[in-house]
Amino acid sequence: MGWMCTGAADTRQCARSDQSTVRQIRLHCWRWWWNRIFSTRYGRLTLKIEIRESPFDAWAELQSYQSRLSSGSFGATAIFIGSMRDFNEGDDISKMTLEHYPGMTEQHLISFTEKILDENDVEDVLILHRVGDIVPGEAIVLVAVWSAHRADAFEVCEKLVEELKSQAPFWKKEHLTDGQSRWVEHNTAGPWKNLN
Repeated sequence: MGWMCTGAADTRQCARSDQSTVRQIRLHCWRWWWNRIFSTRYGRLTLKIEIRESPFDAWAELQSYQSRLSSGSFGATAIFIGSMRDFNEGDDISKMTLEHYPGMTEQHLISFTEKILDENDVEDVLILHRVGDIVPGEAIVLVAVWSAHRADAFEVCEKLVEELKSQAPFWKKEHLTDGQSRWVEHNTAGPWKNLN
């Protein structure tokens, strides 16, 4: 069972959904509420942040989501797709288990996304992130940002990716091809380490 959360004013109403193994958060931001937090010129904007336990096709997800956006409302799209590689720190990796705290992780994703968007002018954002067992070649994360101009799209996409990599409460356990396993102690930091 998953959770579907809809943002309204200062509260979020959450109800169980029947989508097995998928945790979803959809923030339906109406103009009067959205303008309190972000600056946008459109009456309604949907920000999608989703944590999934099953594999996804990043390009199909991107195409599906973008088809719902208003044609002509954006002039640039910045996309990051992170996938699992089969090596790390000189070892061969057979799979990775990605863990998170349900509820806390989603809230963290919402909070830092709101903070970044409050400081930048974008039209829409999509974040999909895997949890559970992941094998090499599968997508781990998809971040897409739509904006009027490329500079905003690139900057926001990079900030979101760096926050996901360095601060979001996910824990990675690598399973090596020799049968051993280990927790990943740190991720590589990027140029946007400090967003405060």
